[in-house]
Amino acid sequence: MNLKSDLRRRRWLAGVSAGLLLAGVSAVAAASVSASSPAGASAKKTVRVAYLSFAVANSYDAPMLAAAKSVAKAQGAKVTVFDAANDPKKQLAQLQTIATSKQYDAIIVQPIFGPQLIPRIKSVIASGIKVVNVDQILGTNPGTAAPPVPKMSGNIVFVQTQIGRKQGGLVVDACSALNAHPCKVGYLYSVKVSSLDTAIRKGFDAVTAGQDINVVAEGETF
Repeated sequence: MNLKSDLRRRRWLAGVSAGLLLAGVSAVAAASVSASSPAGASAKKTVRVAYLSFAVANSYDAPMLAAAKSVAKAQGAKVTVFDAANDPKKQLAQLQTIATSKQYDAIIVQPIFGPQLIPRIKSVIASGIKVVNVDQILGTNPGTAAPPVPKMSGNIVFVQTQIGRKQGGLVVDACSALNAHPCKVGYLYSVKVSSLDTAIRKGFDAVTAGQDINVVAEGETF
């Protein structure tokens, strides 16, 4: 499988997973309300879900957000979208606002810089709010998909360093085909400060080290 098709597959899986996980959160909340209601009561609680998007304008987020909204509608839940617009500080502030507002039953997180979110996520879970992490690694180790926080309701991610290693492998092959010594490379981040791009670059550097490959220019695409 080449890098392009692998990325497409991961994006599709992330979008589907967001919907499935939201369905699970909705079902749990609905069951809880049903169990605590008097027999014969017909009223159902509307599950309130906060969706912490890293950037709504980014087409990469589109299938995940669409899946979440689709399942929410089917389950009778309400999704409120918080757009961090690629700003990790803004996303942390949004999470803090959600936690203190006490208006939400569940949170779907797409972390820009996950480690800074963990302390607040732990306190949110302890307060009874369900948390699902989607797409990017929340913890400090980009080489594992293991959940970094106990009692999370879901953790659907890809191992980020694998993408960087695949990119590095393609560059090594291209430089070899060009017989370029040294091989001068321009490297484009998506968002350089994000934990995702930091991990991808780490994987890239691991593969290209010692291959006479020099990154001579960098940029960000956002």
